[in-house]
Amino acid sequence: MMMRLSRLTAAAAVLAAAALFGLFAADDDEEAPPQQEGVQAQARGPIHEAFAEASDSMASPGAVVTKEPPDPIEEQPPEEKPEGDNVVWIPGYWAFDEEAEEFLWVSGFWRAVPPGRTWVPGSWQKVQGGYQWVAGYWAEEKQAEEEADYLPPPPQSLERGPSTEAPAEDYVYVPGIWVYQVRRFVWRPGFWVRHRPSWVWVPDCYKWTPAGYVFVHGYWDAPLAERGLLFAPARISPKVYARRGFVYRPAYVVQPDFIVGSLFVRSGTRRYYFGDYFDPRLKKRYVPWFDHRVDRHGHDVNYVYYRHAYAKHASWEKGVKALYAARYGGDVQRPPTTLVAQTKVVTKIHSDRKADVAVSKTINVTHLQNVTVLAPVSKTKTVKVTALSRLADVKGDKAPVARTIRVEKAKEAAVKEERRHVERMKVVAQQRKVAETKAAKRDDKRDTPVKVKIEMPKSAPPPRTFKSQTPPPPPVKRVTEDRTRDKDKAPPKDKATTKDKDKTTKDKGPAKDKDKAPPKDKGSQKDKTPPPPPPPPPPPPPKDKDKSPPKDKDKGPAKDKGPAKDKTPPPPPPPPPPPPPRDKDKAPPKDKDKTPPPPPRDKEKDKGPKKDKP
Repeated sequence: MMMRLSRLTAAAAVLAAAALFGLFAADDDEEAPPQQEGVQAQARGPIHEAFAEASDSMASPGAVVTKEPPDPIEEQPPEEKPEGDNVVWIPGYWAFDEEAEEFLWVSGFWRAVPPGRTWVPGSWQKVQGGYQWVAGYWAEEKQAEEEADYLPPPPQSLERGPSTEAPAEDYVYVPGIWVYQVRRFVWRPGFWVRHRPSWVWVPDCYKWTPAGYVFVHGYWDAPLAERGLLFAPARISPKVYARRGFVYRPAYVVQPDFIVGSLFVRSGTRRYYFGDYFDPRLKKRYVPWFDHRVDRHGHDVNYVYYRHAYAKHASWEKGVKALYAARYGGDVQRPPTTLVAQTKVVTKIHSDRKADVAVSKTINVTHLQNVTVLAPVSKTKTVKVTALSRLADVKGDKAPVARTIRVEKAKEAAVKEERRHVERMKVVAQQRKVAETKAAKRDDKRDTPVKVKIEMPKSAPPPRTFKSQTPPPPPVKRVTEDRTRDKDKAPPKDKATTKDKDKTTKDKGPAKDKDKAPPKDKGSQKDKTPPPPPPPPPPPPPKDKDKSPPKDKDKGPAKDKGPAKDKTPPPPPPPPPPPPPRDKDKAPPKDKDKTPPPPPRDKEKDKGPKKDKP
């Protein structure tokens, strides 16, 4: 009887916290679901890598763990899911908790799929000295089904921060990165991209695997707190998950706004952690997300998004940093680390009547909001996302970030489809592991790319298709595709279109070319605005003088208008690069067509009417 009462008290405390927190609408007349036997929901821990990762150009190899990870457990998605046709269940995985020195289950979650992407799950792979985690990544839909290039390690980043000022206050800097072209790496400088509400640009990056590095192209994604429902990680007793027929059912969701005020990046990795990592002894290992630097210079793109969203409310950024400092210093209570601890803290706050009282005069966060981390998904109807708008003294719909995510029960047909999708992802993870292990055993020095294809058995469920919003256009052209094509196509055009015209203009146009040489110099300076290509050999000066300058004069303004239409043109690098060979090769045929016909042709046109008179 006493056990039953304690459960009811805990359930009431959790539901009351969810309701008073203002971010979850829950049914107060029903008790929250009890935890499964041998399962403890955690109020701190790693965030699923498919939900979000800290921005960085290259992910370092994971730490080698001597303990053997358990086999993946059977996980059943809950019936409650966010509304939307592009929401899918991403399965969980085992992660090694360095603090507790044991494995922790990172629960699966509901995810709004980024447009045009599909999730390639990671896995534990056996290496010399133990086991190593190979991270998953959001691949392009075609890339996931085709052969992928596994590249040698890219050189050390040359990023030193932006070389030019931002075009406007609402622009965000994207650091540069090494891009593999043909047989070598080429440095692509950073560029500015305009802040777009409801969209975050996830930059290009490299993913480490035992077979080499996978280059993941940048893509548009939803803001951090609006990507779905993130479920709490769980500690599961080995005696429980080893039982035959055990099925884990995630039941508690992490508060979106709580993540904004307690998010960290593990040093040396791209992994996010949430919750109580405010112990001063952990400060070097777990860095607050606003202090994380991309290649030591850039800021985390997820934090920059919210900083720009609240640009007109300076108190928001100050409030976030003040909340971290107060928790570090002990002036504000640190969050609980488990669901059980949260229940006890919430009960005490209610008894002290401090639920709606701010934690301090300078930090506009209530005592209840400060310690409420988890809420039961079965009693959740809506989830409100504000990114802690209270810190900016903005409430309700007036907040720059204000979205309500409706939670609905999935239909039976949808549940079956999700189960098929989960089975397919398990097959993808296993086949990827086999393919990468085989490729890692090759005898060469790994200084050249290798093709690796994930072979899917015929019995695997087919891939799913999603309906999603149309994202903004990419802010930068892909060097590896566009410039390679230009190099291949430019020479044939020059030989085919300029062979005969060069013969007719060599002797007849020297006087005009010399008079119009200065305009050509001005045009060549304007050609430096597009993103610089890989360092090509400088063009020979004689050819520049011989070719007709009027064409560059006509062409110069057109090239200036091109970048202006793309509102996010990359800035030129600090050293002025030589003019791209492709522009030089393509310019002659087009410009020579535009040059006025020579005098003999004009005379022939004058003779035309004389023949018509008879």
